[in-house]
Amino acid sequence: MADVDAFGLRRGSKVSKAASLAARPMGATMREIVEATGGTGTKYNIFRQLEAWGHSVRREGGRIFLKRKDAVSTKDDADDPEESLSEPMVPEVEQWTPSLERRLQRALRDNLDKLEPGLVAIDDGREDGFRDITAKDQAGNTVIIELKAGKAGKDAVAQLLAYMGEVKAAQNPPGLRGILVADDFQANAVAAASVVPNIALKCYPSDVRSSVAAIPPTPPIPPTRVTKPARRSP
Repeated sequence: MADVDAFGLRRGSKVSKAASLAARPMGATMREIVEATGGTGTKYNIFRQLEAWGHSVRREGGRIFLKRKDAVSTKDDADDPEESLSEPMVPEVEQWTPSLERRLQRALRDNLDKLEPGLVAIDDGREDGFRDITAKDQAGNTVIIELKAGKAGKDAVAQLLAYMGEVKAAQNPPGLRGILVADDFQANAVAAASVVPNIALKCYPSDVRSSVAAIPPTPPIPPTRVTKPARRSP
């Protein structure tokens, strides 16, 4: 039997430990995860990867809550008694296929001035925690930018506020503000943002959308099926 945990991660690895912390009823903060596992590395991306595998990841009040997806069996598995003894498909942790949001992020980073003149990224070109882009505006204010593919709702506004709260608690930069970027916005998102003066809702610049069409997604890498030894009749 493969030595993997309930989420398909190698048991004993740092990412497995990060997942187990977030799977507790009280969840975990990113600081707790970093302190328990040491460093950062792929732990910032592992929860996005777990979401891609079908597990539930919820971010609320600066905490991350992870819930395992229900096991799914296929007809082929049910028809083959030896195959039914197999473990779930277990992709390698390091193999991550960029989502549409990731491709949008890459394109937007190259066109931040089209989103707002004078906007410059200050996160060395990569996500800081779960924050998609951290930037500064012309006045030197820190700007947290959250991206959504499609139509964003009030949950996206709450997510952006949570990330801004984390930055305020850790650094307390003056003039902190946020920008939620999406193709469109639900009425509840517009209503929620209207009572928060330091949050702006903006649609993707046309240059970004056209650039994304030219960025091919990474071809998916077939997962590895780990099979238990078949039971033998005495």
